Amino acid sequence: SNYNAGDKLEKDSLNLQYAISDNLSLQYMYSKKASDCSKSVNGVYQPGFHSDIKYNFGQLRYVNDDLQATVFFRNRDWKFNTSTHQKGHNYGADLQDKFQLGKTELTVGANYENENTKNNTNVEAAKRDSAAVFFMTETEVSDKTKIFLGAREAYVEESGSKFCPQFQVMHSLGNDDNIYLNVNRSMRAPHVNEQWGTATQLMNPDLKAENGWNYEFGWKKKLAADELFKVNVYHMDINDRIYSQRNYNGSGKSMFLNANKYRNTGVEVSYEKAASEKFSYNVGVSYGNPEQKLAKGDWQRVDFKLGLHAGVGYSLGKTNANIYANYMAERINGVKPMLDLTLNVKQQITKNDALRFAVYNLLNRDDIRTGSSSGTGAMLEERNWMLSYEHSF
Repeated sequence: SNYNAGDKLEKDSLNLQYAISDNLSLQYMYSKKASDCSKSVNGVYQPGFHSDIKYNFGQLRYVNDDLQATVFFRNRDWKFNTSTHQKGHNYGADLQDKFQLGKTELTVGANYENENTKNNTNVEAAKRDSAAVFFMTETEVSDKTKIFLGAREAYVEESGSKFCPQFQVMHSLGNDDNIYLNVNRSMRAPHVNEQWGTATQLMNPDLKAENGWNYEFGWKKKLAADELFKVNVYHMDINDRIYSQRNYNGSGKSMFLNANKYRNTGVEVSYEKAASEKFSYNVGVSYGNPEQKLAKGDWQRVDFKLGLHAGVGYSLGKTNANIYANYMAERINGVKPMLDLTLNVKQQITKNDALRFAVYNLLNRDDIRTGSSSGTGAMLEERNWMLSYEHSF
């Protein structure tokens, strides 16, 4: 029989916070996780793998009423056996303030971030600057109706800039019973790894940001204090959609590419219940018609039409854990349905800071490894995990 065995697991973490004044605070966090694993193949011992992850984060934060300003840095160092050594460095700043103008609340802000990553499989390091300025207004038109109007001008180096407006109307039908209309333009820049590659993925420095319009009309109703029911009808038109093509040009490696156009129209229905202070669950179903078009060729079906999802969550003190199940059916080219499980554990450190541990493809299900130019269904990576730090502003 074949199995893996954990030989050693070491975890170290440090979180320091210092209040310089009533308005100014300094924080530093460090974490390290090292693990060794061996494996047995038909009773014969073989070396497994060694993984070593180090994470640093620091920030200086100023808060004065509604004015918030932050400068930060973070870096991540990952070693896997002797073949892989990846380093990532980020630094940046955020600024946000709120103003009351009659019945309208105005929020304005700006942010900047520099990303730098090095991968020993690529000689070239990935460097990228990104920035944005934004505003959002919230106006009470009447006791039952609110209007939200805003816009964001986002810039990402090598991916360009986009003006992204947003308009939303929320109308109350009664106590805990609302309908809403939301129209917005979105922009998603490629992740650094999507653009610059990994050990199993080719780099594509010319990868563009995807952008497009999203339209939603929905109804939300609280059936009880601990029960929520939602129905949502949506349509989206996306340009330069980012997708992954497996075995690119017979290389045995994947590559992220831009599709010319992507569109999807569908409906989502969901139900959530907090069964107790510690336990909650949710179920939902979605049905759509996702299609994609390359620079040459006609519209092609992609991904899946029918989706079922369910989740269970457990909360104890500052620790939250949940398992999320996603079932995909009516996939293209007769591909069989697939069930994917994701595990999330979140440890809240302070009001704004948290550690998250996630395991993707928990069942280690095998899925499509090759595909057409437009991608074949929802393709899974092998089981993998990630330890991350989160900060909310």
